[in-house]
Amino acid sequence: MPDGTPDTPAQEATTTQAPEASGSRSIDSFPPEAQDYIRRLRDEAAQRRNNEKELSQRLKEFEDANKTEQQKLEERAAQAEKGLSATQLELQRYKVAAKKGIPLHLADRLRGATQEELEADADKLKEDFGLAESESSNSGRPGFDGGVRRPVNRPKTMNDLIRQKAGMI
Repeated sequence: MPDGTPDTPAQEATTTQAPEASGSRSIDSFPPEAQDYIRRLRDEAAQRRNNEKELSQRLKEFEDANKTEQQKLEERAAQAEKGLSATQLELQRYKVAAKKGIPLHLADRLRGATQEELEADADKLKEDFGLAESESSNSGRPGFDGGVRRPVNRPKTMNDLIRQKAGMI
């Protein structure tokens, strides 16, 4: 035995099993009472590991369920805030249109995020559509041209009429 070779096949089996099992031995070498005790301990440990896995999965499911509920509530709140801001902006457009004398069907053309921006855009819209001129020339009466043509600039005095006919204006 000085050279390290085993005498019997049983010794050979235990020497080859030890490195493969990484430190765990077979319980066959223990007395039967110890084998039963070891088997019970192993079964209990396996049951506890399974219970722990199951409980951790259930905990994760509950956390995910709460998280998704929270996310759903946050999503609904964000949509409600978005709808509220859109409604407030639309109301502000209609107020500016009414204040500036723009027909309400043109109110959705107003662009801007603030009251000042909407009023500036309303003034520009009035110039582009000739609404500012028609108010002063018609003195508040609606025109029959529907805003398609620019109103005729009628001369106020005889001199303006002569200049217009002469092509000076």
